[in-house]
Amino acid sequence: MCGEGVYIYKSGAIYRGQFRDNRHNGIGFYQFPEGCTYEGEWVNHKMHGEGVFIDKEGNRWEGEFVEGIY
Repeated sequence: MCGEGVYIYKSGAIYRGQFRDNRHNGIGFYQFPEGCTYEGEWVNHKMHGEGVFIDKEGNRWEGEFVEGIY
């Protein structure tokens, strides 16, 4: 898949955003099954670049993510 799209996982997680080579690449929004969210840049299915992560309690982390780590 390439371009914009939505992918709903069996776990209940949802990704809305850009794809390249069947992977999350570009700008996207991901909702984890437990309710946490991440919106920002993705590279090869990992949160990478500028983004915002909000946990299920509403705590917010904003900044640079590197290969899925804040």
